[in-house]
Amino acid sequence: EQEAAVAAKAEAARLKAEQIAAAEVAAAASLAAQIALSRARHAIMLAAKMCAAAAARKQALATARADAKRAEGALAKLAISRMLGDLAKEALAEGARLRLEAALGPGGDLDDPETPLQEALRALLALQR
Repeated sequence: EQEAAVAAKAEAARLKAEQIAAAEVAAAASLAAQIALSRARHAIMLAAKMCAAAAARKQALATARADAKRAEGALAKLAISRMLGDLAKEALAEGARLRLEAALGPGGDLDDPETPLQEALRALLALQR
């Protein structure tokens, strides 16, 4: 009986040791799972931040493209305005020349370099340019 009691105690101790070992393994597995979960949460948070930053960059790019398109339109309008301004200056100069020729009357020569009228015309044209 004594041997049986010792064997029973030994078996109980072995079972108790197995339970403790199993509990330690379960605790270690639980800790590893918690660490993995924490890392996954951190990765999800970083991914969300990166998505938000990418969306902000996409919006900034769209805004820059729209600004560039408006600037191109403004430059085209400026070029047209300059051309129209040049045409207006030429028309004013031609109008002045025609008025002076009409003032000279028939036979008046604006190309005669020695007339005071020709000098005045050159000065007027130079001012209008």
